[in-house]
Order: sequence, then structure tokens, then C-alpha cells
Amino acid sequence: MWPFYIPRKLEGPLPDNWPEEKIPHWYVWWRLFELQDGRCACCAESPNVIDHDHRSGRVRGLLCSSCNRMEGNYFRRLWMCVHSPPYCFEDYWRSPPALPLRWVMLRSAMFRHAAEC
Repeated sequence: MWPFYIPRKLEGPLPDNWPEEKIPHWYVWWRLFELQDGRCACCAESPNVIDHDHRSGRVRGLLCSSCNRMEGNYFRRLWMCVHSPPYCFEDYWRSPPALPLRWVMLRSAMFRHAAEC
């Protein structure tokens, strides 16, 4: 879904870091899409959700809708993780694809670098 609705604004490779204070939604999406080779961080499906930790706001990566739903339920201990390592949710939480980018999601899908918050 997302790649069709979030147009990529730049030609060629994306910069390693967005230079401005606010990071646009389209940049977050496409940068993670490139890092994850166009697939969900926990399975082989196409991603369509920017996942973040609801307590800290830290962006973790892109997930498909199914994994996003299961991840929340697994966190609340309502479901067991159905993924085998290295795609288990606990492994994903320990080392998410977006960890080196240090992004934080603020209200209504606004993003910033963690050092600036």
C-alpha cells in the first residue's frame, strides 16, 4: 500500500541523514524500505506500517499489517510469536532495522532525530 501513496521526492539514493529538524514521512518510509530491501522486518511480506515503540516513540522499522497486529498482541502476551529466529519479535525489539537512524515518532506521524528531542 504505502509505496503507491507515499511518492519518493528525490532521485537516486537517499541521503544517510535528513539534514533538517523535522523528518518528512515520505523520507522515513523510503529510507526504511531501502534498508529492509522492500520487505517486512519480521517476515517476507511487503511492508505497509512504520512501526514504533509507543512508550519511547523510537521508530523500529517497517512491518506488514499482519506482523504489526501480532507484534502488539505478542507484547501484551495475548499471542505467541509465530516467527522463527532471526525474525522473532523479541529479536526485532532488541535490534530493529531503524536503530542506527535514531528516529523518534512524535504525534500524528511527525519524525525527528532522537538527539534533538
